[in-house]
Parts: sequence; structure tokens; C-alpha cells
Amino acid sequence: MADFESTPEFQALVVAAAGKPERSMGSSVIPAEPPQWGEVRTLANKLVSANANQLALHIFLIQAETNVKGFTGFRDALQNTLTLLTDQWDDMYPEPDLDDPEDMYYARVNLFNDLSMQPQFLDAIHRLPLVSVRGIGEFSARDIDISAGTVSGSEEDKARCQEGLIRGAFAESDKDALQSTLDALDALPGLCKLVETSFAEKTGQADVLSLEPLIKRIESCRTRCHEYADEHLQSAAANAADNDTESTTAEATAGSPATTTDSPAATSTLGSRAMVLASFDAILLYYQQHEPSSPVRVLTYCARDFVDKPFFEVLQALAPAYRDDLPMLLAQLQKQPLASLLSDRYARFLGGEAQPTLQAPTVALPEAAEVAPDGSAADAALAASPDAPAGPGELSAAPVIQSRQEVLDTLHDIEAFFNNAEPASPIPLIIADIRKLVGKRFVELVTEFSRLLPAGPSEAGE
Repeated sequence: MADFESTPEFQALVVAAAGKPERSMGSSVIPAEPPQWGEVRTLANKLVSANANQLALHIFLIQAETNVKGFTGFRDALQNTLTLLTDQWDDMYPEPDLDDPEDMYYARVNLFNDLSMQPQFLDAIHRLPLVSVRGIGEFSARDIDISAGTVSGSEEDKARCQEGLIRGAFAESDKDALQSTLDALDALPGLCKLVETSFAEKTGQADVLSLEPLIKRIESCRTRCHEYADEHLQSAAANAADNDTESTTAEATAGSPATTTDSPAATSTLGSRAMVLASFDAILLYYQQHEPSSPVRVLTYCARDFVDKPFFEVLQALAPAYRDDLPMLLAQLQKQPLASLLSDRYARFLGGEAQPTLQAPTVALPEAAEVAPDGSAADAALAASPDAPAGPGELSAAPVIQSRQEVLDTLHDIEAFFNNAEPASPIPLIIADIRKLVGKRFVELVTEFSRLLPAGPSEAGE
């Protein structure tokens, strides 16, 4: 091992990976130079071809591939290193220290410990692009944190990292590239755990290696990426499914006599607020009956409550803690309205307020009725119903929802209604957050809400 580390090739690799610190020359200050990761990658790959069992080379490759190719490069390099640990442990360098039987593999452990705790590497991961779009820019988890106010940045950073620009980049991104990044982020924490497990099994020491700092950094980037990407990837998948259906239909009808139809695509099947209330109630009833522990039920109830509220009541309901201070209220809503809404609902829960229990509908919309653009047929049916919407405690006539996918479809329908009929409504904003929660597991929900809500005094002071 010592002989290998003293070779000119390995020393050139070390120099390229170190970069150059800021230095003075006379009265001039020469800026620091970052590591030459492209050169590191080339040198390390060349050396690995003849020295595949040198763990130090793989550690350099993990850093180089991460900096050059992003999260996909990180995943692939870590997977290759895990294969080395699994298949070539006995022939790997650094060799075990037989003079220290209690900790003979410390040199190998230290290589991974140094990687996991290296500030430069953790910062590089934080700055890796999650999305990149020509004409808009590229944005990292750090950029999103700056936008959210959880990480400080320069005035230039703050101007560049506006939430609208970031969301626009995710909306316009190449969905295949975005999915590849997300897949890599989803895989990386598990790979890190497998590295820990491999060390534990090979050394016989359960806690010999912990990659917790590295895993924590990856998880924070993963959470940020899911927060912004999921909506667009789900939308792309839905559009692809629609296109497949249209293609199949076109093929099936090819050669058939031409028919004339007058059915322009509607942005929403809902024609009135009464129908919106009925749709909200259908979602509420689904969660009441099938998933009573889901927070989607609570937030859907909140969104329903905004349907007929005037503007200032909506503002106060979204951020009740700031109701007497309009500038602070508006500032809070610009950051994250769902956070205040969630805190308020929890405070009400602690105060003993219970969510109304809905009764199953006794009157449904006539299946044969056509829904006119103005919703007249549906309005007539609702008016004739003894269960016409009169408040959140009373269930409106509505179709029965039987799956999470139908929940998502109904939320999209409601969102489309307000985007077209009442763009000033905050309901689409709330629905966008609700959609992210559908299907999440408990641990994922806790992580999401921890991100949304402000830190406590002790944590904020750290």
C-alpha cells in the first residue's frame, strides 16, 4: 500500500483532488483554486484499471464522479465501491493491521469516515444541481434552502433563488433527466446503509462505521427534490397515459366511418362552487372511511372551508397567528402558507376542536345528466337534493371516491376550476401541497412537516 501511494501517478491524483488554497505573492492575493475533478476522474479511472482493489482510489472516484456527473455519478461510484467491499474484502488495500487485532481495519474505516465527514464533500452535495433548464438556470438543494430562508445567502443568491423561478425550472425540465436524478437520490441512502452493513459483517463489529453525516445530507437533498419534482413527474406520467389511451383509441377507430362530435376539452368538469363542495366532501368521506389517520383529510377540510370566504378572511385563516399584523401575515404567506395552516389546526386539536363526521350521501348526481359548461344540470340536481351543501358538517351530493388515484383526479379537477373561474383563490395553492401528501408513509409525512414548520428556539439557536 505504501509503495502504491508513493507512485508519481497516485501523487498526481492527490494533488489534483486537493486544489490550491488562497495564497499571496508580494502584494497580490491569488484566489484559491478548486479541485480539478475532471482530471481526478481521468487519473483515478486509469489507476483503477490496474489497481481495482485499492479502496483509496474508489473514494477518490466517488468524489470525482459526484462532482462531474452529479447524483447519478455518485450512486454509480458508490455501487461500484460496495461491490468491491463485498467481493474483494480479503484482497483489498489498505491491508488489515495484524498488530492491532481489536481494530485491524481502521485504515479502511477511516477512508469512509473522512469522506462522510468531509465539509467540502458535504457542501458539494448540497450544491449539486437537482434541475437544470436552459434559459432559467440550474438549482440545487442549497438554492431551495436559500429560497425558503433556512440557509443564508448573498443578495445575488437570494435574487437568483426565487421560488417561482425554481418551480418554473422543475416544470420545464426534461422529465427523464429529473427522474434519473430522483432515482439516484432514492437509492443513495440505502447504498450508504449497505456499506455500513458490509463493514459490520466483514469486521465483526456492529458499529464500526457510521455514515450518518453523509446520509443526512443526501436525505435533505432527496426531500427537496421530491418536494419540487413529484408534482411534475406525476403530471408527466398522467399525460403519457392519456397519450397512450388516445393513440389506442385512434388505432381502434382507424378506417371507421367519420363521425362529427362537438366536445371541446374542458379544463374542469366542475361548473359551480356547489359541485366543488360536493367534490371536497367526496374526498373527505373517502379519507374518513378508508384512511382516517391521513393528514390529507385535515387539509382538505381546510381547503373546503375557503370556498366561500372573502379575501381578508382567507388571509387570516391561512396565518391566524399574524392576523393583527398584516405585513407579517403577508410575509409569512410568501414563505409557506401550509406551515401556518398546519400549526393552527394542531392548536385547535389541542383545544379540543374535532373535525365533523360526514354521513354517506343519500342522493347522487344523475349519471345520465350532461354537465353543461355553466354547471346547470349539476346545480339543478344539487338543488333538488336534501343534502345540498350547507356547511362542512353536511355532506353534499357527490360521486363516491374509491381510491387515492381518484382523490388525485378530483383534486386536479378542483384546482382547474379555481384556476379558470377564480384565480384569486388560495385553494389551488393548498391543493398543490395536499397532492404531495397522498400516498406518503408516516415517516415521510413527519419529514415533510418538519421541513415546513419553523424550528423551535433551541434548534434555531444552534
